[in-house]
Amino acid sequence: MKSKFLLLVSLSLVLTLLITSNDKDLFAQADVPEIKAITLYGSLSISGGADPNGMKLTARIGNYETEPVIIGEKNSNKYVGLFVNPPSVPDLAGQNIEFVLESQIIASQTTPYMYEDTTGKYKLDWALPQLRELNLSFSSAPVATPTPTLTPTPTPVIVEPTFYEGVIRAGSIPPPDGTLIFAQIDDYTSEPAQTFDNGKFFITADPVFDSYVGKVVDFYIGSNKALQSKTFTPGQYESDFILVFSAFPTPTSTPLPPTQTPTPTSTPEPTRTPTPTPTPTMAPIPTPTPTPLSDDSSSDKVALSNGDGDSGSGDCLASGGRANLGNIMLLISPLLFLTFRRFRVN
Repeated sequence: MKSKFLLLVSLSLVLTLLITSNDKDLFAQADVPEIKAITLYGSLSISGGADPNGMKLTARIGNYETEPVIIGEKNSNKYVGLFVNPPSVPDLAGQNIEFVLESQIIASQTTPYMYEDTTGKYKLDWALPQLRELNLSFSSAPVATPTPTLTPTPTPVIVEPTFYEGVIRAGSIPPPDGTLIFAQIDDYTSEPAQTFDNGKFFITADPVFDSYVGKVVDFYIGSNKALQSKTFTPGQYESDFILVFSAFPTPTSTPLPPTQTPTPTSTPEPTRTPTPTPTPTMAPIPTPTPTPLSDDSSSDKVALSNGDGDSGSGDCLASGGRANLGNIMLLISPLLFLTFRRFRVN
């Protein structure tokens, strides 16, 4: 009975070993994703005793650079969690990793981007990330990048104008009315004002901004500067203000050149154009219209005509008279005939 029990236990152990070995082979044959990454940590120092805490540290392989870590974030003068995991293309395995402080200073130490086994040997192929300790030292501290300081532009303050009223004397006499006078404060020039009423003036100085407060106000007539000046105080009214100028130069009259009498230039008479002699036009000669004679009993007719076209109205009257006489003779001819016949019979 006891031997049977031992045989059963032995068979169970053999089956267990077989199953376990098969599971290991299956696990080994399965595809496991490779993560060729190295996580670095260690202490950090700067030559000369500069404090590295708060500075940024990065690792670099060729063109690849890691995300920065802050020194002293966990422990003073130490860095942790510097994760080096470059892309597989291009494959950077086998190249050295260098360390850069504040993107300026490179550490004296490097480490290969390879897997390090327990014996200190390096391999190019590995599948899981490796944690590696590496102490770093730098020859100098990085130069702090100056932060530009923006100087605020002061807001200008608007001030009130100042008024000046008084009289002007040029030498010992007032200038003529209408003479222009203006005030000047540094680079500001006022609007010109005219003198009036025998040398009086009224002028306004309005430079607007407070940068002119306290500066000297000078008064000018042309390029002639007054002997008096005033300090600009905004919002003031200066009355009875007397300004004295040096005597104005007497204007020198420039003689006019003698007037020359222009020599008259003879104008040639125009050539007369001969008037053409008009050609007389012959008037048409009027044709006389014949006047018909009345005939009561015979077919005889007397036609009267006007011989000349220019005989006048007398011929017309004579022609009419002869026509009337003929008519009368025709009327009384039967009576004469009867009378002549009776006389013959008697």
